[in-house]
Order: sequence, then C-alpha cells, then structure tokens
Amino acid sequence: MKRNHTSKRQIITTLGIVALLSGAIVLGIAGRTAPFYFELAMRSSRPGMAQLFYDIGKGFNENDSVRLSAPAGESNRELRFALPAGEYRALRFDPIERGTCSMTIRSARIVDLSGRTLRKFSPSEFSDFHDVSEKRIVDTEITLNLSATDDDPHFTIPLTSPLALRPSMANAWQFVDRTFLLCFMPLALLAIGWLLFAPRRWTANALLLSFLTVFIYLFARSRFLAPISWDEEVFIWYGSLINAGGVPYRDIFEPKPPVIFFANALGLALFGFKDLLFRIVPTTVAVSSILCFFVAMIRRRVVPWLSILLTAQIALWLLGSDFHDTGLNDSETYGFAFAILGFSLGSLAAGSRRSVLPVLSGICFALAVLSKEFFVFSVVPAWLIVARRLEDRKLDGRQLLLSAAGGIAIGIVFLTYLMAHSAFGCYLDLLRFSKTFAANYCIDIGRFPRVTGLSVIIPSWKMLHAELYNFAHLGFVLPLWAAALLLTLRKLKERSRTADLAIAIVALVLGMVGVSVGYCFWKHYFLIGTAGLLLPSVLGAEAVSDYISTRDWRSSLALFIALSGLFLFVAKTPTQIIFAEKLSGYSPPWDSLVTETIEKHSKPGDYILATEGPVIYVAMNRRNPIPVGGPADDILPYMAAANPTLQMESLRAELEKHLPKVCYFAGWFRPHQKKWHELLYDPLLAKYHYIKVDDRLWYLPDSHN
Repeated sequence: MKRNHTSKRQIITTLGIVALLSGAIVLGIAGRTAPFYFELAMRSSRPGMAQLFYDIGKGFNENDSVRLSAPAGESNRELRFALPAGEYRALRFDPIERGTCSMTIRSARIVDLSGRTLRKFSPSEFSDFHDVSEKRIVDTEITLNLSATDDDPHFTIPLTSPLALRPSMANAWQFVDRTFLLCFMPLALLAIGWLLFAPRRWTANALLLSFLTVFIYLFARSRFLAPISWDEEVFIWYGSLINAGGVPYRDIFEPKPPVIFFANALGLALFGFKDLLFRIVPTTVAVSSILCFFVAMIRRRVVPWLSILLTAQIALWLLGSDFHDTGLNDSETYGFAFAILGFSLGSLAAGSRRSVLPVLSGICFALAVLSKEFFVFSVVPAWLIVARRLEDRKLDGRQLLLSAAGGIAIGIVFLTYLMAHSAFGCYLDLLRFSKTFAANYCIDIGRFPRVTGLSVIIPSWKMLHAELYNFAHLGFVLPLWAAALLLTLRKLKERSRTADLAIAIVALVLGMVGVSVGYCFWKHYFLIGTAGLLLPSVLGAEAVSDYISTRDWRSSLALFIALSGLFLFVAKTPTQIIFAEKLSGYSPPWDSLVTETIEKHSKPGDYILATEGPVIYVAMNRRNPIPVGGPADDILPYMAAANPTLQMESLRAELEKHLPKVCYFAGWFRPHQKKWHELLYDPLLAKYHYIKVDDRLWYLPDSHN
C-alpha cells in the first residue's frame, strides 16, 4: 500500500488550512461565549430549571434573564449564567420553578472571560426571599427548604452601587489566543501525521472519517446521558441481585435471556451506579460493534466513503433515539450489537487460517441470541454469508464449523450454569410464562386488535411501516438493495451471489417476523428488524463498489453525492433531536422526603418496599422483600401461572417474613396497582400498624423492629 511522498509545500499548505479551520472554530466559539458570567455552586434534592434575572436599567424582565438546567444530586454542581456587558443594578435568582425540595447554594460570584473574579457575594447579602419556607445560613453557604406551597421561590442580590461590566480587549485576545492554540495544535499534529503516514487513497476520506467519529460520539453521548427508563430500572436491580449472589430465573422473575442480567451486574461491579457509569458497558459494546463493522466493510472491499456512510447508518439505527426508550441498556441493543460484532468478526476471518476470529464470531452470534431469542432470525443468515471466502465466494466449511463451535460452547456454558445453580427448571417455567404472556398481553391491554390467521398481517404491517419500514428510515439503504438485486440479475450464473441475496431477503422478512412476535411493537423491538436490514445493505454496498471499480471518478462522485444526500435526509431528524436534548445526567425520580424517611427508619441492607421502580433499592443500598420490581395489575393474571412462589399467598408470606422498614407507594403509579394494594399492601399496613408520613410513605413502628 503506497504512502504519500510529502513535500514542504504540502506541509505548509496543510498547516495553512488547519490554521484557517482553527480560526473558523475560534470565531464560532467566540460568537457564542459571553464576556462575563455569574457563577454559583448549588446542590438540590430535585432537578429543575434555575433562572437568573439581571437589572441593567429596565428592571427585572424575561428578556434580561438566563435559564439553565439544574440537576439533582448529592454533590455541588457549578452553574454559569452568561452575562452581557452593561451597568448592573441588581440580580434576582430563581433556583427552581417550585417546591418541594431542599437546596444549598454557595460561592456566588461574577467572573470575566479569563475566569478572574470581579465581585463575590456572601449569603448574608441575599435578600427579599419570596416563597421560601425556610432558609438557614451557615458560614459561606445558604440552605433553602421549599414546601409544596412555594410556587415561585426566588431571592434578590442587591448591588449597593451599580456594577459596570465592560469587556476588556486584553482578556478577549487572551481568550482567542488560548482557544486558537488548543484547536490548532492537535489538528496540526493529526493533519501532519495523516499526511506523512496515511495511505494515499485514504487522504480524500479523512474528512468523512472525522464526520463518522463525531457522529458516533454525539449519538453515543446522547444515549449515555439519557434518563433511566422503567425497564432499565429493573435491569439495574437484576444486576445488583446477581452481584449479591442471586441467580437468574431462580431468584429473579424475568423471562428475558441472560445477557442483560450479567451485563448490568458487570457494569455495577466495575463502575458503580453513581453518575450512570454502569452504562459504560452497553456503550462500549455498541460503539465497538460499529467500529468493527467499519473495518469489516473495508475488508469486504467496499469503497472507503461508502463504508463510512453505511457505518454511520448502522450507528443511526443502533444509537439513535428512534429505537430506544432512553439509553442503550436493553436486551435488543445488546442483541443487535452482538449480531454486528459476529458479522464483522466473521467477515474479518473470511479466508483466514486463524481460528480465533471465527470462534469469536460464533461467540458473538450466540450472545446476540442470548440477548434476545429472535435475533436467531438474523444470526443464522449472517453466519452463512460471512463464511464465504471473499476471493472466490465459495463456502468455507472450516469457518462455519469453528463459528458454530464458539456459539455452541456459549450455549453449553449457559445451560451448565443453570443446572449447577438449580435454575434450569425455573427457566423452563418462565419460558412457558413468556409464551402465554406474549400470546395475550398486548391484545389484552388493547395495543393490538384481537384478530387471528391472515387478518394479523394488515395491522402488523401498519405498525411496522409506521416505525421502521418506510422511506424516512430506509431512504439511504433502499438504493443499495436495488444495486444488490441488479448485480445479481447481471450475474445469474454466479450461484453464490444468488444464494446470498436469497439469504439476505429471508433475513429481511424474518426480521419483520421477529419484531411482530407478541404484537407489542415496542420501540426497542425494532432493533430486531434492523438486524434483518444489515445483510441486504452490505450486499448492496458491495454491488455499488463493484460497479465503481469499473467506472471513472465522475461516476464515483455522482454516487457519493446522491447517497450522501439520502443519508443526510435520513439522519436529519434524529440529529436535530439530539441537538435539542437537554441532558443533565441522572436525577432520582423520588423527592428528598422519601430519601430522608428511608435513611431515618432503615439502614443499608434493610428491606424496604418501593412500588414505583426498583432502582431505588440500588441507589439507596436497600433490599426488596418480594422477587418482583414495580408489579402492575395487568401482569397479575400471568404471574401465578408462571411460578407457584408468585401466587399472592406466597408473596404475602415472603413480605411478612421480611417486613419492610419503609413502604413507598408512588402516587402516579398507584392507579396501576389497585389489586396489589387491595390484596397485599393495604392489609400489610393495617396488620403491622405502619405509621403514615403522607399518602405515599409509611414506616414500621419500633414495636415490630
């Protein structure tokens, strides 16, 4: 592979381009950077929006104000409110829209662009408190306790004399110089390194590679910082149970395959719950699968720019918000990511005599199925296609066997684990439950019409078309599929191409079937369908690359413009969504009163009962007395049939055996748990004389402790 012969002129030209690019970046940053900031450190028990009003001669008004998201948490968070130049007469700070919460504020000051402090404010200077039930000043910080009646909490920071804030040219140049150097130095090193060491044919794709890197980062960051969904709460709790010695299916009532349990256990064990760091595991798996896919496309001789665009499309399916409730921590994400990894490693292994990659490919395929069973519809076709040698497109029996051996080994390990921990029978019970549940649940709750036979096709297709199988989602890959079909028709004598296209079409159809099983059509289920889109898209990219290899650069440019335009069309709305998101990290859904009551009347390791969502057990290091998290009335008819230990009498006995020190019944979820309250919760409160804090909170009296 030839490398560039770099001259001094090329280096100087490159540095000039980098300098211009750095200057453009600096101008963009400077245009959005205020000359002054009002800073403070705040800790709040509830998330909300903080707003700073400033009087620069017009009084306090909405136009002269700045709003910032104020996350909840146990540590101080710095808030920086941008201030324009002007003569300031007073400030008004609204720490949150309304109560109920507790917050602490300290280190209020005004700084300039360089970070130099222009004016400090002590809490004793704060005045005119409005809708603040209680305030307490200790040294350099002030604590505010807000009640439910505090509808518009705020206070004023008066200035005894007007404070003139005028921008300094010296500070502005210092900021520009520092920002320019921070941009120029790494970009110059990357550009010169690329110029000196990159293969010649890759130089033209440097910009596209940069785009792909930024694209993946933005979408991965969006999913990493997304709120925790209901399902994810349950998965996190399952992971904590495994770390505490629990066994799936024996100690956990959940029919999902095992990957989601052990992945969350690994994330909590390695990184903990705080600041969502446990999400490093699903994010790493997802991003790794995308990067491996890109390398595999190059190995399969897809032209670099098309490899980049197709990889970006895979990233859009895997990381975009369209097919996730919130974050990446769900079974379908793991299934799709492992399916991509299996395909990519298998492609890299094609024609190689090494045994490691085919075995790893089989392991990843097996993990995809053990993430969600219906990925088997995509895994088997992918397993067949990647086993073809790229040189002559003949099936490599050795790779098929090695890959199958890796997958079978994972299956044997899983079954051995279940039998060794007396969980195999429970697993079979839950499979029977899952079959009954899938056949009836979504029909019973009215999500899908009660039809049978061929009549299910029309309503199923309507839901499939609305979520995934439409031009808005498939506009980029449809021309690739057409290219695969045209190439196959041109080379009908090559049976391997015809067989591959037939296998890809089967995978596409089976992907639709996998999404439709159970008729739920939840957002994340459609990742099963995207796995079915993978194979025809890859075959299409290979067909386009084959066509380009016989044409001049003008054909390649025309195809690049057309396909790039289609990709931008498909990516436009998801990209707008992530730029519009206001991500502030994790904030517990319960308020400070819940935290205070639990901490006051129980200690770490004690049993509490929280029916809103089980993540509270993980966050507060408490235990759940029953083996289900946040049960609702609509699953009650299915539970007893799944396992005798889940009958109401058994649950009542378990609850009384491990009396919860505190019971927390979230108000918003109570209408979904009427039968649970009638049959289980309310009799428990009455029998053991629980003491009421409010309608949601009860604690066990000392006489029963």
